[in-house]
Amino acid sequence: MKPKDLERYLHAKLGVQVSDTTVRYWENIGLISPVPREKTHRDYKPANVVEIELTATLDKINLPKDIIKDVVSDLLSPDERDPYCVQETLTTLNAYKYKIIPAIEQLFGWFIMF
Repeated sequence: MKPKDLERYLHAKLGVQVSDTTVRYWENIGLISPVPREKTHRDYKPANVVEIELTATLDKINLPKDIIKDVVSDLLSPDERDPYCVQETLTTLNAYKYKIIPAIEQLFGWFIMF
């Protein structure tokens, strides 16, 4: 997926504007994994899009960047299907649960119970 396609996709799905500049910023501060490049532009793979969707969702609800980084890395780790990993992450975010849980449920279609 090319940068402009990603921008349109995220705007349609999440109602947020995420520019290529924002993606570069998120890469530079370690919020997301580096996106592979193809010649002169980024080439967004499905895994990159999911990571950017989650980051944009959490950023939209104004979570602190360090919390976003932890949530993204924990939820999208190789153990992402491990309920303990997800539960531990969400328990850590208990102070934010009324903001983050609906956002994650909406993004992924998951239903999270405590």
